[in-house]
Amino acid sequence: MVINPKVEMMPTEEKVELILQRFRKNLRWALEKSSFYKKKYNGLDIHAEDIKTLSDIRNLPVTTRDELIQASAFDLLTGPLSQTLRFNRTISGLYRGFTADDIARNIDIAIRPLASNDINKTSTLIICGNYSSQYLLDLHYAAEALGATVLPCNSVDAAIDVVSSELTSFKETTASKDSAQTVVNNQALSRINTAEGKITTLQSTSVTKDKAQSTHTIKTQAIAGGKTAIAGIAIGAMANEITSESQVIVMADKFGVVRDASDGVVKPMLTVVNNQVAVNGDLIADGTILGQHIKANQTITAPVINGGELNINNRFKVDKFGNTTIQSSAGNVGLKITDEKIEVYDAAGRLRVRLGKLS
Repeated sequence: MVINPKVEMMPTEEKVELILQRFRKNLRWALEKSSFYKKKYNGLDIHAEDIKTLSDIRNLPVTTRDELIQASAFDLLTGPLSQTLRFNRTISGLYRGFTADDIARNIDIAIRPLASNDINKTSTLIICGNYSSQYLLDLHYAAEALGATVLPCNSVDAAIDVVSSELTSFKETTASKDSAQTVVNNQALSRINTAEGKITTLQSTSVTKDKAQSTHTIKTQAIAGGKTAIAGIAIGAMANEITSESQVIVMADKFGVVRDASDGVVKPMLTVVNNQVAVNGDLIADGTILGQHIKANQTITAPVINGGELNINNRFKVDKFGNTTIQSSAGNVGLKITDEKIEVYDAAGRLRVRLGKLS
């Protein structure tokens, strides 16, 4: 993003000349207004007009950090104290004074890298560190000038404990004579104290002379109150000279398929919860349904039922040999059928009728 086209897109020769003009202006101002530089350059034949090229700057005496630290903050000023809006002390102990123009210029400089990284009114910045630093103040006010929300804090840990939001994107491609690979990883993260929400997507493709595979995964995670919930879906495909395979894997506590809710009502068609599958409608299978138990709340209809034993509420039983017992709920009244005979019993359990083999 270009903030100041006139300056940022200026030809190199013009930009160098602008730098020299401003340097000569600052040097002339320091020689006239600064007590520190008047003393340092006293007796030296130094004139701002002698700076005609960038290499001429090397002819000036070097000002060391120790000299600046030992100097009085007021000796470094180049204007009256009444025009100084702010003093800042650096980590090394150097005091610097700033006028309103200085502060505005520094903010303008700080705006450029922020704007080039798409910082705007939808952004939230966490600025951590010692706010006695002029650089952090400039960054803070530059972010606010762009409309961003700013959260100042004393340390990175403090920021993480309070609130953070970030969007991370990683892309990598590699290629050689025998292989090629592409990886795209994106992550969105929001955090307040120990509560956290995160979405991660990963796309990966790789190809060699004999094998190709691709995967796409989406993972969501939520942490709050000591609880963690994770859901995800992975889609993959692989092929080589011998075989090919594709797969879709879903990870969730609850899985559902719903109909179009254009009328505002969500209608579940298939739901999986706590290892139980619920189908809202007909289940049509061209194959075999296997399981330890099949339970129907109403009816089971089939032209043929093959199995080992049949027991309906202990009133109608068929064992694996085909022997059949039919009893009422009153007790022993009922009918028994085997391959040899048919027997009828009364309520007292006494045999009343026997047909077939009589012994």
